Amino acid sequence: MDTDLCVTKADFDYDVDGRDLVAIGCAEAIALADGREIFVIFPNNDIQLYNDGKCIELEDNAVLDGHGRVQTMDCSASSAPGDGRGKWLIHQNMRADK
Repeated sequence: MDTDLCVTKADFDYDVDGRDLVAIGCAEAIALADGREIFVIFPNNDIQLYNDGKCIELEDNAVLDGHGRVQTMDCSASSAPGDGRGKWLIHQNMRADK
């Protein structure tokens, strides 16, 4: 059983209530062989999906009770509000935080 989860780009195979990022088993994500689990981290702290060029942002830049929803957006739209919704702090263990 695959116990490690990876954040990936969603598609029609997953019922995600309109969300475009999901967590699925890492082995399953890799087996799909379409790059949905590959991200590029830029020096300006943007995280971009490798296969479609969209950036990950905190939806509405809102956190409620320590939780928020992430989504993908065109990178220029993600940075346009200037409120940091598309900027992430990357730790040595590759965990990303707002």
